[in-house]
Amino acid sequence: MESDSIDEVLDIFVRTNSGGTVLSKADLLFSTVIAQWPDARENIDKLLNAMNEVGDGFRFSSDFLLRACLYIVDHSTRLRVESFSQDHILEIRENWRNLKKTFKSLVGILADWGYSRENLGSQNALFPIVYYIYHASAISAQDNKNMRLFYIYAQLKQTFSHMDSNPLRLLRDELKEDSSSFNLTKLQQIHFSNGTDLKFMESDIDQLFTYPIGNRTFDILSLLYQGLKYRDKQFHQDHLHPHSSFEDVQLNNLMQCGQKLPDTGDDIRMKWEQQRDTIVNLHLLEGHSNESKNDRPLASWVLDPIERQWVECLPNSLPGVPPDETYWLMHFEQFFDERRRLMKDRLMEILQVKSETEATTGSAAS
Repeated sequence: MESDSIDEVLDIFVRTNSGGTVLSKADLLFSTVIAQWPDARENIDKLLNAMNEVGDGFRFSSDFLLRACLYIVDHSTRLRVESFSQDHILEIRENWRNLKKTFKSLVGILADWGYSRENLGSQNALFPIVYYIYHASAISAQDNKNMRLFYIYAQLKQTFSHMDSNPLRLLRDELKEDSSSFNLTKLQQIHFSNGTDLKFMESDIDQLFTYPIGNRTFDILSLLYQGLKYRDKQFHQDHLHPHSSFEDVQLNNLMQCGQKLPDTGDDIRMKWEQQRDTIVNLHLLEGHSNESKNDRPLASWVLDPIERQWVECLPNSLPGVPPDETYWLMHFEQFFDERRRLMKDRLMEILQVKSETEATTGSAAS
């Protein structure tokens, strides 16, 4: 039977077996691997258990591990029978010691960056990173910084959101050509067939303010909150103005207490409910302090002398928070607009993006 036909049979089995024990295609392809590497299941399961216990834990699977191994040894990452030829499996088996060391280094680095099963996004974006870790003679501090930025950029630009192997192949080609450093600048010059790249423009920055709380908002906040020791403490995404403050009961209570809102129409309320979960109303807060903050109003929490003393000791704790008078919910519109402006300026600086006005002026001058 041709390998394409075998793959079709496996795909059909995965779909029709959903009512029984859930099996991925990687699980089914393991029979091919084990036939040539009897200890494969034991070795891979042991490594996965070790990886998933690092830091606050991860959810890596055999699918990821097998595809990453293929990527590292310069083969196609598609989970197909032909990918697991005798030669390919032998290559993975012979290099297993170094591969295992590489994957353990990867999860250690991810934990240092503040990632876990709760906030890690695209695993495909990790392939170029793990490729470099494996082939590099050493990982410098600059390499570490660039790999972190690469992962964040790929997440925010959604480079790997399409079923397209082109980005992975082109990135590997560049890293293979020059493995002396993880050169982010060179990687940003690559244009992928899906129309994406790793560069940011002002319109991309504006898009960041539309994402609801999740993996991508953590990525954005981690750009703003640089220098946090994620291995030492747990940091969570926390609402500055508590989520509960935007419920109808709370807004009605404000009116009854004489705190005039600019407009309490349905349109404004819906707008506020959408804005409360974006990065403008989010920050990273150490777990213990997050518990003590709980649902306290922002003004009450920040202006509390005890809490403020802790806040001021935390590096970059509230980047872009406007003056104190806007901390009250009645000033949410002003708070949102001002903090968004300040955060955008900071992100433009971090991501080295020129405003559209500057870019147009520069082009005209040249």
